[in-house]
Amino acid sequence: FRQKFGGRTIGGFVDQIRTIVSRRNISRLLILTDAERKDLSMMQRAFPHAMYGCTRDVLNVCGNRIQRIAVEQEAAALADYFYGTVGSTFTGRILALRQHKGRHPNTHTISE
Repeated sequence: FRQKFGGRTIGGFVDQIRTIVSRRNISRLLILTDAERKDLSMMQRAFPHAMYGCTRDVLNVCGNRIQRIAVEQEAAALADYFYGTVGSTFTGRILALRQHKGRHPNTHTISE
């Protein structure tokens, strides 16, 4: 886990997510990331039961990347908890959606 991920190692990120999942007793995990393939592979090994982005069925309905991003942001906005990266435009949009939907108090961000 030597790859850098948001200013920290991917291993540090995995450890932080494991801690959050354990503390909050989270049973379902959706991971949305633009990580490089080898970093994504490490995350998939660490969280084999997590869902990574849209399912194939949703991707078929989405049609293009912009629509897929909108669906993923909406899913994150509706989640019980959201952990994003401070300064990310993707995270910023999700935080705005969550606040609009009244979910702001349960929003948590992972700072870099």
